[in-house]
Amino acid sequence: MKPDFKKILFDSSKLTIDIAAETVGNNPEYFKEVLNFASAEKSPLNMRASRVIVSVCEKYPGLFLPYVNITAEKFRKFKTDGQKRAFAYILSKYAENIEENNRAGLIDVCFDYMFSNEKVAVKYNCLILLFEFTKIYPELKNELLAAIDFNLTEGIFKLSGMIKRIYGALNENLTS
Repeated sequence: MKPDFKKILFDSSKLTIDIAAETVGNNPEYFKEVLNFASAEKSPLNMRASRVIVSVCEKYPGLFLPYVNITAEKFRKFKTDGQKRAFAYILSKYAENIEENNRAGLIDVCFDYMFSNEKVAVKYNCLILLFEFTKIYPELKNELLAAIDFNLTEGIFKLSGMIKRIYGALNENLTS
């Protein structure tokens, strides 16, 4: 019997997300259904489904490959923080698989988010995605450093952890 993911995702607890992700497993049909909820349904289902997609992609990264470019095209249209946060994170894992025509749009929207009032988690995951794009387009490094500096100056980011490593890597590559 096919699971009813709308019923399974009745709340946003970690346990619920884990159960839904386990139910999806490595099943492409179930994955597609939850991905459709994540990218099309209204809040809060889209945010819950987005978290399931992140969890499933961690375990079965190949399931997302057919949807990389479709998702990259849709990214600008996502309305909720949960969608933006989740899909910026997921797309950062597939940056090299994103077609060039979709990269430009993602780069633009991620920089827009970095200089806007988006939530910190959205900005952080956009930072990760942009950092992956600097490996493809090194000319983005100065702009990304400026975006990080802006968020540090505004007190949004702290220079620690992953941000410190990215900041250091960007600066190191500029001087070498």
